[in-house]
Amino acid sequence: MEIVKAEILWTRKCPLSCEYCNMATGQGNSLTAKQWMKGIDNLKAIHCQFIAFYGAEPLCDFDKLPEVVGYAESIGIHTTVITSGTAYDAKTKVKELYDNGAKSLSVSYDIDVGGLSAGKKMNNGMKVLLYWKEFPNIRDAATITTLTALNYTKFAKHVINMSSMGIWSLFDLIHPDRGQEGSKCKDFDGIKDLLFHGKHLMGLVAEIPVYKWLKREGYRIHASNHFLDMIVAEPLRIATYSWNCSHYKEFPSWVTIDCDGTVMPCDDFHVKHRWDVKIHKIDDWVIWKHKWKNWI
Repeated sequence: MEIVKAEILWTRKCPLSCEYCNMATGQGNSLTAKQWMKGIDNLKAIHCQFIAFYGAEPLCDFDKLPEVVGYAESIGIHTTVITSGTAYDAKTKVKELYDNGAKSLSVSYDIDVGGLSAGKKMNNGMKVLLYWKEFPNIRDAATITTLTALNYTKFAKHVINMSSMGIWSLFDLIHPDRGQEGSKCKDFDGIKDLLFHGKHLMGLVAEIPVYKWLKREGYRIHASNHFLDMIVAEPLRIATYSWNCSHYKEFPSWVTIDCDGTVMPCDDFHVKHRWDVKIHKIDDWVIWKHKWKNWI
């Protein structure tokens, strides 16, 4: 069994209260640094090449993070830490990550989503990212945007602006709350204005050739042509996240690990039977894959 990447949901603590976010349920990181490093060894054993450390806000649960990120980099796994830049003393923490071997930083940058928290996230995140860019010998810097019906027409301009500063731009799509505790999106009074449907869904499809042109011209937009083509081919299915990864031969291609070490197929999908196994305790990936295939 091999995977491409892992996502570690480092903590569910966050100083913000973004209306559309369902991640900040308050749980902290509960494994020891030694247990996390054992878990990363287990990921390395199945050829994991990349780990994203994210949250809620990973800098809010910081004590073990520099050591664990540095360890992953030291054994050849590329990492990034995804932050909003709003945690207390964020620049000092980012410097400590760098000093411990971190080579990549990403910030959440949700263009025109609305609300005080989202605006604060954009402002603080960019300050921290530009500070990161001052360090020598970093691998990369990136913004990650949740595209909505209100901001998708502005993303191409954002890509051009960020590329001029040597910053990558990534995106995912907002989706409906599917009643899954702790997943990314939740219902609130304004959610219908953000979701893709009707003319906005077709508008998103019309933007995809622009994104592909930006890629061809060398702008730093990090989305595969395959994913972009899927949006064009099946926009409603993609926008509502109504596919099932386990139906594809590539499954599983990555894992998500919760802040208590629990291994999940993804933080975006409900599993019928949660298999309560911790990343540092997995010793037989063949058995694990067989169980997981029947999970979803």
